[in-house]
Amino acid sequence: MATSKNFVAKNGLDNNGNALLNVGAAGSSLSQSGAFALTLTATATTNVTLPTTGTLAVVGANTFTGAQNFNGQQLTSALLKNSAFVYVDKGTVSSGTVTFDYSAGSNQRLQVGGALTLATSTWPNSGNMGELVIELVNGASATLTWPTINWIKSDGTTTTTFSSNGVTLQTSGTDFVILWTRDGGSTIYGKIVR
Repeated sequence: MATSKNFVAKNGLDNNGNALLNVGAAGSSLSQSGAFALTLTATATTNVTLPTTGTLAVVGANTFTGAQNFNGQQLTSALLKNSAFVYVDKGTVSSGTVTFDYSAGSNQRLQVGGALTLATSTWPNSGNMGELVIELVNGASATLTWPTINWIKSDGTTTTTFSSNGVTLQTSGTDFVILWTRDGGSTIYGKIVR
């Protein structure tokens, strides 16, 4: 059961003999161990609720270890430095269906070893842009069946027929395929980059 305790910004005792805590004074800290839920009331209308587990980040520089999940929330006004994208190497696949799962990583590699059906999944929600870069090795060495993709042709028009996009994949070599969507994968666009 969660317990709330009001603190005021001065040291001493209240009229009931409860200790008052000066929160935010130089050198002060508030510490609690074990399972707890605590609400700090800054004013009559402003509450700060601490989680029952974990460690809170403080204002200023923080170092995080492990994966951080923002659960689809925006990261605003961020300056990323020394960052990287997750890279997924699917290895050599000779038969069946290969699914490029966007949530696994936005940069993926596949070496074609035989006839394959290609698919995509888990794009960002509609209204958000998702871009997938596929490093495709020996893409023309076997028959590839693509999902419905609007391939951008050199004149700016699109086609859903891969062979009509004006680019032939390499039988022995690497092509980069860029796929993107802004409606959760309902409409996917694609371009071959060499």
